[in-house]
Amino acid sequence: VSHQQRFKSRKDSLLGVKCVDFKKNTRFLHTAKSLKQNQVDILSLVQDARLNVGNVQMRDLKNAPLPVFWFGVAGLVPYVAPVFVQVFTGYMPVLGSAQLLYSGTILSFLGGSKFGSMLHCDKNDCSWKNIGLAMIPAVWAWSALLLPTGFAFLTVGTGLIASLVIDLATSKYPPWFVSLKCFLTFTAVLFVLLCLKQYLFNNRHYYEAAVGEKSN
Repeated sequence: VSHQQRFKSRKDSLLGVKCVDFKKNTRFLHTAKSLKQNQVDILSLVQDARLNVGNVQMRDLKNAPLPVFWFGVAGLVPYVAPVFVQVFTGYMPVLGSAQLLYSGTILSFLGGSKFGSMLHCDKNDCSWKNIGLAMIPAVWAWSALLLPTGFAFLTVGTGLIASLVIDLATSKYPPWFVSLKCFLTFTAVLFVLLCLKQYLFNNRHYYEAAVGEKSN
């Protein structure tokens, strides 16, 4: 491969035109058929996301820029730390709330990232439907934080998964970014669910309130 061809392929990969692995064949990300038709079809989104899951390879993480990778991993600390602390202390409302608020912030950040990526796409890709999908995580996060604690944990967890599905179905990110997002998303969701488990089964405040209501 000539230097000019290699440079063009890398440029196209960064712009989301295609994702190239020089040691192997070119790999493409699918785009939801429903979005090409300027219609949002949830079933098509999920199906296209499933197709792209097969293209996700964790070994692509080695191609991730080190600052992006390590800042991403560091971003898991507010998910992991409350769970480990609460193993010894039991559920603490302040730590649970901290994780929920951080999850809402991350969801809004993911929506903003999606919105920003659409600005570099073709004019046809920067449609009402695509931009609308980019707005979903922020609205989802806001809605989750208005719910009672238990439902809020479930809502932010499903919101993180929904954001991943949207990206897998509609994004034109390079493979390393998709692999990194899958790794970070599944880890974050795991610790959100663990924190929910602690809220339900290791929460003396919850049981004290329940006992108080029964005694009254």
